[in-house]
Amino acid sequence: MRTQVSQALRALALTILALSAARAAAAQTDQIQLDDRCTISVLNRNVRVRPDGSWVLPNIPANFGPVRARVTCVVDGRTISGESEPFLIPANGVVNRPRITFGQTTAIPRAVTVTTPVTTLTSIGATAQLTVTARYADGSTKEVTSSAGTQYTISNPAIATVSTGGLVRANTPGTVVIQA
Repeated sequence: MRTQVSQALRALALTILALSAARAAAAQTDQIQLDDRCTISVLNRNVRVRPDGSWVLPNIPANFGPVRARVTCVVDGRTISGESEPFLIPANGVVNRPRITFGQTTAIPRAVTVTTPVTTLTSIGATAQLTVTARYADGSTKEVTSSAGTQYTISNPAIATVSTGGLVRANTPGTVVIQA
């Protein structure tokens, strides 16, 4: 009986220790300050953060759709990453520094494939559903047709439109290019 109580107390102590360590690590990650140990990246453009935590990244394309600011810091020999929520870059405008959350980051696809069973719409009002598949560095794939990060552009919206869910609708005769 005494052995069982001792084992139970030992297990409880280890659990408390593990939770304390996890909490301390989370608190340490939350307390990371942007400074000159960090690099910010937006649309594959990079800049080192200034010692005061500010940063300027000029010439980011506007009208690209939502983007994320990603950050990598080297603190006490550890590499720590984070990212912002998606935000829009206005044409000829300024974005106030977005809030960066450290910890888990969103995977970036290595490749994106767009497919559709129908490549030619033969009548006004006809539709075709696009399927967008992302392939990641680890070889995994994910269908992202309606994901928040998937944006569509169309070369001439007078000829056809594309919904946020990838549904293409013909409006008038003509040829368009659609990108995801």
